[in-house]
Amino acid sequence: EYLRPESRTVGWLEPDGDGNGSGGSVTVVAFAPLPRFWGIGGPADGDGGTPARPFERAELGNGVGVLGQARPGEPSVAVRIRVEAGAMSEAPEQAGLATLTARTLIKGTSRRTASEVNEFTDGLGSSISADAGRFAAELSFRCLAEDLPAMLDLAGEMLREPSLPDD
Repeated sequence: EYLRPESRTVGWLEPDGDGNGSGGSVTVVAFAPLPRFWGIGGPADGDGGTPARPFERAELGNGVGVLGQARPGEPSVAVRIRVEAGAMSEAPEQAGLATLTARTLIKGTSRRTASEVNEFTDGLGSSISADAGRFAAELSFRCLAEDLPAMLDLAGEMLREPSLPDD
């Protein structure tokens, strides 16, 4: 009864006092049911107007699944590319290999050094990162919508042609 999505709530708390941890109290600043906070079944991004569009699923010709949500008027795009290559795929004697490999992806490709990758993303005002969790490795980036093709090319290059430098 209590663990249903429509029963969840997100709240913002603000401490009273001088912030040094001694005394004081906490004031509830705002709260909202979680589905509305996430833009599910309610206003998108708290704008009080346009309902969020549903996520759409598609499958590319090569079998790769794509999940997306249109946000008209949003100037930026956030992309996460997940590969089933997390810690669960490691043998015990290889503990940490998934994280090391994922984090090394941003250290350059066969065509670009780490500095060149940084200069490229900085020049676009974009960011890119990679990490691994328990089940998957993830390459994520955020950029302006107009820079999406260039960032997708960079992400593809990082995944297909990582330099994996020895250091």
